Amino acid sequence: MDRNYLSTKYPQITSFLIDRKWRQVRGVALFCLITILIHVFWRFWANRLNYFPLGDIMEKANEVVAQWIFAQSLWIITNILHINVKIAPGSVLWLDNHCGIVINPSCSGLKPIIQFIILMLLFPGSWKRKLWYIPLGIALIYLTNLVRVSSMAITGALIPDILKFTHDYILRPMFYVVIFGLWWFWQEKIGYPPSMKEIDTKESG
Repeated sequence: MDRNYLSTKYPQITSFLIDRKWRQVRGVALFCLITILIHVFWRFWANRLNYFPLGDIMEKANEVVAQWIFAQSLWIITNILHINVKIAPGSVLWLDNHCGIVINPSCSGLKPIIQFIILMLLFPGSWKRKLWYIPLGIALIYLTNLVRVSSMAITGALIPDILKFTHDYILRPMFYVVIFGLWWFWQEKIGYPPSMKEIDTKESG
């Protein structure tokens, strides 16, 4: 289809797709689309295909990283937060009020880490900078998981009735907030060429 025809027939759509003033909005829209696609694919890959053909590798990786999260969260909860917990079989942390926090392989945080890596590989930018920015992002997402588990311990100790709500609707989305922040910082501060920013500033001014 002729490009001039599209410009005449659908000027708003054409402007959105090519006009630099919409660059940031296009980026956010693409981020959301990729994030949704990764989420849908991951659920299908994990629940229906059992991570085929990487089933054994992914299962082991989830177990190992979940053990790290369990051990390090336990240290934070007991030594920094000073919350009394007992360890039960199955990687369960029991609080004094009989509220339990289960840290199973699905709590490893590998999904958001891999999601971040895929986003960084797909979006443009200096590969030399990606070599240090990707490991930095992985570390921040890992720390986010430790904060998430520690926050669940605080919630369970103080207001156990809202623990499930906090886990599902506050702490789980925290990963996406951190990933979006990392992506935005890359797009606007590190990965986006300065020359393009100058062009945007001139056009918007």
